[in-house]
Amino acid sequence: MADWRWFGHPGHFCCGSDCRFHLTTLAGHYMVSTVGEYVPDSNVRDILARCRNIELEGQGDERLASWMRQSGFEELGHNRIYETMVFPAGKPCHTRQCGCGLPEILFPDVDMAGYQTPAAATLGHYALCEKWQDVEPEEGTHTPEESRKMLHEAAEEIRLKNLLGDGWEPDDG
Repeated sequence: MADWRWFGHPGHFCCGSDCRFHLTTLAGHYMVSTVGEYVPDSNVRDILARCRNIELEGQGDERLASWMRQSGFEELGHNRIYETMVFPAGKPCHTRQCGCGLPEILFPDVDMAGYQTPAAATLGHYALCEKWQDVEPEEGTHTPEESRKMLHEAAEEIRLKNLLGDGWEPDDG
């Protein structure tokens, strides 16, 4: 635990900034990120309310309170309000604008757990930090840019195979 570093930002989830609960810890070579209590922004809440036949009242904070009474936190996935994901850690942020030190997430993720309560999320976060703190990263981790490039190449290969038929083979040269 002495080697752990904590960060004030959510470490994963594209809507992490809309989560009211987040723990991000560098444990050894791994980023352990827990997020939860997701409250979508006001535009998304309005759309969801219409889809769910929920009548929101008021404006601003009053409208948000109406949402919370009638809907509460959104699930991050099936049957979970909180989730922890573990990723190999990359280079720390040293940008002039931020400089927070939060390591870049490398892909793929190596572990994940979901929870229903903040207590379970906190304990689960610490348990995954302990599990991964002494593990050396394996070969085959990629930056987000490398992962996107690999996904694009795979999609292009599938597109060509569909276009040219079963006899098509990738050009390795």
